[in-house]
Amino acid sequence: MSIAEQLEGPLLDGLSRGGRVVLRGARGGHLALLLARLASKLERRPALGVLVADEDAASALVSDIAFFLAPAERHPSLDLPEVMHLPEVETSPYAETAADRATTQVRMAVLARLTGDARLPAGRVLVTSLAALRRRTLPHSTFTALVERVVAGDEIERDLLAERLVDAGYSNAKVVEDPGTFCVRG
Repeated sequence: MSIAEQLEGPLLDGLSRGGRVVLRGARGGHLALLLARLASKLERRPALGVLVADEDAASALVSDIAFFLAPAERHPSLDLPEVMHLPEVETSPYAETAADRATTQVRMAVLARLTGDARLPAGRVLVTSLAALRRRTLPHSTFTALVERVVAGDEIERDLLAERLVDAGYSNAKVVEDPGTFCVRG
């Protein structure tokens, strides 16, 4: 019996009862395998929240856990990854430079999946670093009021959507060139 199999039972018992489990000493592939096995056996979403020391460790762990989760573990209709990574914003909130838009976009997508909206399910595992977790975000009620899921084929009122995008922080531009911008045509 492997160490992962020996740890799995007691860890599942603690997690099933809604408790918090602190796991120290497991590293690399062994940790990823253990977390993937646990996440597959727990019904709630996210099944696990994993806090690591820094962004490099978070990125590596996300890749490793995704490797061990079966491809069938992806949400079938939305093709969303089951391992979510809440990245660190590398700029200071007091700096005069704006945060990287791509990082902000990933953070907002993960937070949207954590709102509890059944149309946009959370993944099985959330991995983040201490620095990423410390970064403040919008209050839950404000954030959920701004989340708008638009799917191809939906009929929506163009002007209302444009207004909601501006409220959510998007910029109305003449040409869309990067994330966080939109353009109204016609």
